[in-house]
Amino acid sequence: MDGTPSSNGGHSVGTRFAGRIGRHAVAYGAGSFSAGFAALVSVAVFTRYLDPSEFGKMAVLTTVTMLVTLLTSLTILPGTMRRTYGTTGDGDVEAVDEEVAAVVSSDPALVTSTGLAMILATGGAVLAVVLVLKDPVAELFGPRSDGGLILLAAGAGVAASVMRFGQYQLRMQLRSVAFLMVSLVFSFGSIAVAIPLLATGVGIEGVLIGLIVAAGLAAALSLVLIRHDLRPALSLREAAAIMRGGGAYLPVILSFQTLQLADTLFVAGLASFSQTGLYRVAQKVSMPVGFGTSIFQQSWGPMRHDMTQVAVDKLDESGEYSARLLTYYAVFISSLVLTIAVLAEQLVRLAPSSFGDAATLVPITTISLAGHGWFIFAYRTARVKKKMHWLVGLSIAAAVLFGLAAVALIPVIGAAGAPLAAAAAWGIVTMTMLVLGQRNEPLPIEYGKLATLALLTLAAWAISHLLFPDTLLGVVGEVAILLLWGAALFLVRIVPFEEVRSLVSYVRDATGIESKRRLRARIAALDGVDAQLVDQLVRQKHAPEDVAARTGLSEDEVMARAVHALRSAAGGGEPTESDAKLGHLLLIRRPHAEQHLGLMAMVNEGADPIDADLVVRAAAAANSRRWRSPEGR
Repeated sequence: MDGTPSSNGGHSVGTRFAGRIGRHAVAYGAGSFSAGFAALVSVAVFTRYLDPSEFGKMAVLTTVTMLVTLLTSLTILPGTMRRTYGTTGDGDVEAVDEEVAAVVSSDPALVTSTGLAMILATGGAVLAVVLVLKDPVAELFGPRSDGGLILLAAGAGVAASVMRFGQYQLRMQLRSVAFLMVSLVFSFGSIAVAIPLLATGVGIEGVLIGLIVAAGLAAALSLVLIRHDLRPALSLREAAAIMRGGGAYLPVILSFQTLQLADTLFVAGLASFSQTGLYRVAQKVSMPVGFGTSIFQQSWGPMRHDMTQVAVDKLDESGEYSARLLTYYAVFISSLVLTIAVLAEQLVRLAPSSFGDAATLVPITTISLAGHGWFIFAYRTARVKKKMHWLVGLSIAAAVLFGLAAVALIPVIGAAGAPLAAAAAWGIVTMTMLVLGQRNEPLPIEYGKLATLALLTLAAWAISHLLFPDTLLGVVGEVAILLLWGAALFLVRIVPFEEVRSLVSYVRDATGIESKRRLRARIAALDGVDAQLVDQLVRQKHAPEDVAARTGLSEDEVMARAVHALRSAAGGGEPTESDAKLGHLLLIRRPHAEQHLGLMAMVNEGADPIDADLVVRAAAAANSRRWRSPEGR
């Protein structure tokens, strides 16, 4: 991904962009990997205590949990994020809002507290409704006596909605380690609580109790981590603004969730609990594909607030970066799909032999899970007018297509009809979005590389499926096929060696000279007035007018000199005419969204986004508790 060289280290903007996304992906990937590993552990453990029919019933109940989580935060969560940060915080429905400045609140703590209170109140209301309707709902899928299980599932959903609220806040603040902590508590806590209950014969109730306890602990932890973003105050005005902001995304959210959650309910209603149990095992085994698409969206979403993304958008008139990113995204997703599909029989063996037929569902399930990510990628890279309108229309179309196909296919071919219907629906709307974009402002998509990648992937799967027996030697052969497939990507230059070397070089620099540790050392090495200005303005948060009075400089001079000191420590170049303005924007405490909008305005006026990025990162390093102020040296 070559491009115009930046002013920092000689790395192209494209390489910086790829490296920055990769860095975020590693952070969120750790959380997703943990969740994926926990999913496989749950298959290995829970299927030892539950037969396919019981496991299918548990799948329906955990779907109820996810539905309650969705209903509790349906418009509140995206509305709160949009009102606080100027974006929904969700890679699925995030869109560039030209009027974003008008929807961001000047009091983010009030918005966050109001949003949390709304989720808690809505959760209480949902639980009250479920308490009344639990028995009739249970009759839709099984005996009326399962009403108590429905109530437990709903309780877990309410706790999970609070946890999700906190996680969104942490992700938008780029606090990836805190995000990971919450994910780990939820993913493994539910298993740890459920195992002793299952061992004593509690059954499905034990799994649901584990979900409630783990979600409650994770929710409490997330609230502790965002406590500084809350204050004991509520606002009806902000509540109304939250509902208006979140309501705009309601059709998209409902459509996507129909495709992601209704499949299990369709299989349970149109086939059987036993078929549902097999399908849920296939879903759990295929989960790394879903997490892979999620990692990418989670990493890409916050990049809208990153000046490297801004630099790419500014330079990428031809769409070269977007086209190359599409190729690498295809490689990443293909590697996940192929690995899971090739090793399906081995992975399904985590469950008892009674679940063995789930292996036949795995390949198509991986494709259906990848479909959602492909649609979002096509939407985010397409250059079409009224893009949000197309997103709404196509997402509704996908939900309708899926519903019709599922009703037609599941009674005929069983559980396989659900992922096949989802794959077909995602495929149709994704191709529609790509065609729209290419007709309006075409990207230089690397069709040849994508076609070659598809052929290599299909050939690798076919060879492993047809030639290698289900033995230890066969597993060795399957792994060898996967390794050969990876080598072929380099040999046919789908992934050129020089781009990999460039990216490795950037990562090495980003974790060496430009790392926070080195940057803090450079800032600590500042002396004289520069050191005093950085210490007083950035670390101690003194008012600019007070610092100016003590130094005998004007406020603008104080800000400009502090900015240039930070830039120099980060390896930047000469002072600019906008340094004073940049200082007033970055070195005075203000809401994150307001700061981002100010930076965007400066870029539109001609400021270099990479230069602004240097100052932003240097200011963050100077504000670190590990940095020693001049008085402490």
